[in-house]
Amino acid sequence: MKTIQKDKKNQIIVELENGRSIREVAALFGVSKSYIHGVRKSVTKVLKNNVGGRKPKLSLQSQRYCTRLITSGGLKSTNEVAIKLNTDLEIDVSRHTIARALKLNGLNSFEKQCKPKLSLKNVSGHLSFANIHKN
Repeated sequence: MKTIQKDKKNQIIVELENGRSIREVAALFGVSKSYIHGVRKSVTKVLKNNVGGRKPKLSLQSQRYCTRLITSGGLKSTNEVAIKLNTDLEIDVSRHTIARALKLNGLNSFEKQCKPKLSLKNVSGHLSFANIHKN
C-alpha cells in the first residue's frame, strides 16, 4: 500500500471536518474510500456524521409560526396556512408539509364529520317538540 504524505492526510481531515462525505473526499484526493474511512476512524476527535437527505422547507421558526396561526391566528385549515405563508414569508409549501409540521408540534388533523340529514319524520318531530316547549 502506498504511503500518503502527512499534509495530504491533514487536508483529508480538514475536508471531513467541513462536512464533506467520504465519497467526495476520496474523489477529490484520488484515494480509496476505505483509506478515507480509516483516516476518519484514526482522528481522535469525533466527527459529525453526515445525515444526508433534503433540507427541510420549513425551519423551526416557520413551523412555530404555522402552529401559532392555527391556535391563535384564527385560521382553520392547512390550505389557509399555506396561502398565508406564501403571502407573508414567500415560502411555497403544500398543505401536507404544513400538516406534517403541525403534527410534529402536537396538533393532529382530522376531517369534520358530516351530520346525518334529518328525515321528514324527525323534522316534524323536532317542529312539534319546539311548538310544545315554546314558553
